[in-house]
Amino acid sequence: MKTLIVVLAICAAGLVACSGGSSPATPDTLAYGRVANDISGAVQKHRAASAFFATQADCIDERERYDGHLAPLLQRMQETSGEMDACMASMGHPETPTLEDTCDSMRSELTRHMTAACASANADVQIAEANTHADRMMRWARLEFDGSARLGGMMRDRGCRP
Repeated sequence: MKTLIVVLAICAAGLVACSGGSSPATPDTLAYGRVANDISGAVQKHRAASAFFATQADCIDERERYDGHLAPLLQRMQETSGEMDACMASMGHPETPTLEDTCDSMRSELTRHMTAACASANADVQIAEANTHADRMMRWARLEFDGSARLGGMMRDRGCRP
């Protein structure tokens, strides 16, 4: 029995030592990457739907559907981007722009697009706006996905550090 207690104490001490104690939160990089992919999918679907606008009402319906789908995804990403940045910085890899900065840019672009998307009654102008928006969002979504993959690779080796 004494041997079992000693073994358990050694194991517990090892777990504490390996965990880094009060290290920054270890973000779920795979979930973050999935959200970035979900954003890419939503943007591509919006681009495709926008190609078929026949009326301004079509534009408005798609704009509202898109915002309802994309805004919660951006919120989920925003909630963990700071944690991701803190982990990267703790490992000596502060990124510029940070993942949080990129999330802010994506949210600002969505706000801009919601205003501009259906401002014109001309379907060609609406389609051009949707394509411009999609290009910007896809570029930023790729940066977020790449950032999560880079962090995931670093964490495999050493994890977040205090």
